[in-house]
This record gives sequence, structure tokens and C-alpha cells, in this order.
Amino acid sequence: ASFQYAAKLFPDKEYPKKKITEVLELIKIQQLVRVEYNKILKIAKEYFNNKEYHNAIIEFNNALKVLPDETYPVKKIEEINKILEEEKSNDKAYQKAILDGNNYFKIGDFNNAIAEYEKANKLKPSEKFPSEKINEIKLLISNNKKEQQAYDQAIEQGEKFFSIRRYSEAVDEFNKAAKIKPDDIILQKRIKETEALAIKQELYDKLIEEADNLYVAKKYKKAKEKYLEAENAFPEQTYPKEIISKIDQVLIKEGVENQNQYDELVAEGDIFQLD
Repeated sequence: ASFQYAAKLFPDKEYPKKKITEVLELIKIQQLVRVEYNKILKIAKEYFNNKEYHNAIIEFNNALKVLPDETYPVKKIEEINKILEEEKSNDKAYQKAILDGNNYFKIGDFNNAIAEYEKANKLKPSEKFPSEKINEIKLLISNNKKEQQAYDQAIEQGEKFFSIRRYSEAVDEFNKAAKIKPDDIILQKRIKETEALAIKQELYDKLIEEADNLYVAKKYKKAKEKYLEAENAFPEQTYPKEIISKIDQVLIKEGVENQNQYDELVAEGDIFQLD
């Protein structure tokens, strides 16, 4: 303004005109510098908003090269460094949560596995792996629950059949349970025990059927032999004992009747001899 005023007072003087020209040129340069600064700053902000922090730092530093006294790029660089430090810390915590979650998953501790994957999900919501593992575990828990219900039902039904000595049907139910839990050692032992009883039961039933047929045909001695074999196969069964007792009574009665008949015949013979 002073040089302009001087130039009006002394239009023939060159110095004020020269200084005015220099000032105008300086302003023009400053404007161009500001334009370049704003252009770089715009690029830096785009990188920042896209979370491309390393590229953003480069551009904020380039902006400082254009205008070293500007404070905004310095503050943004400090902000980015803080974000990167937090991300580094989060990354360590995330990796630990994933590792712990995987370890819990391997040993079948699904509740703790879910807790760790949820922790990882909070640290890095954009990562798909934690949520995928959580969904996988929930599906496994649901399937395991159904399998456990089927297992329990088969065991319960098997024990009912066992209690009423329907051993073959009990084996079928226990085998259903074994397909669900093939590593159940106690169940495998129960199956072998029941299979042995089923074989004995099959023999017993066959002997009883033969014995009953002989009993109905009044072939008491042969029937008794079969009942005794059945009794030896299953000593705890009372049925053979009961029928054997009846047979013994029949045989005693038959023996008495035969003896009486014999005595009568002998007596008749003696009479004929006397005559």
C-alpha cells in the first residue's frame, strides 16, 4: 500500500514501481505454493480416510516440504502414528485371541473358544475368520446336542431291552449309540457283555422250545433233559425249574401207577397159578 501511494505521488520514480512488481510476484508465488500444498493435502486426506496410513504419512510430509510452518500435517502425522501403534497392539491381541480360540477348539472346549473368537472379532471387526469360526462352533454344538439326545435315547432303550432279557434288541440299540460315540470304552464293554448274553439267550430259547414241545407230547424224560440243559445255560431262569418240578411229579405219579398196575398183574398171575 505504501509503495502504491508513493507511486501515485511520484509517478516518474522507478523504485516504488519495482517494489510493487516484486510484491505482486511474491504474492503470486505464495498463491501457487498454497495451491500445491492444498493439492498434496487433498491426496493425503484421501489416503487417511481410506486408512492407507503409510501413504498418508508420505503425502503429509510432502505437504510440509511445500509449507514447513504448517501445523496441520504435523498433527495428522502424530494422529496416524498413534493409530498405527494401537493397530500394532490390537494385532498382537488379535493374534493371541485367535491362537487361544484355535487351541480351545482343538480340545473341544467350545465355550472358551467362542469367547476368544468374539474377543478377536471386537479387535478386528473387518476380519471374517473369527465370525466364521463362531458360526462353525455353534453349528457343531447344535449337532452335538442332537447326537447326544440320540445317544441317550439309544442307551435308555437298550437298557430297557436288557432288563427284560431281550438281549439281541438291546445289542441293536447299543450299536446305534456306538455309531455316535465309537470311542466309548464302557459302551463297547456293555455291547460285548450283551452279545454274549444274546447268544446264551438264543440257545436257551431254542432249548425251551424243544422242551415245551416234548412236554406237550408227554415225552417227559426227554423234555426234562432239555429243561436241564436250558437251566444250565441260564441258571437264574425259574421257568425250567418249575417245569422240571411238574415233570418229576408226573413221573412219580406214573411210577406209582405203573407199580400198582404191576402189582395187580402179578396178583392176577398168582391167582391163575393157584387155580
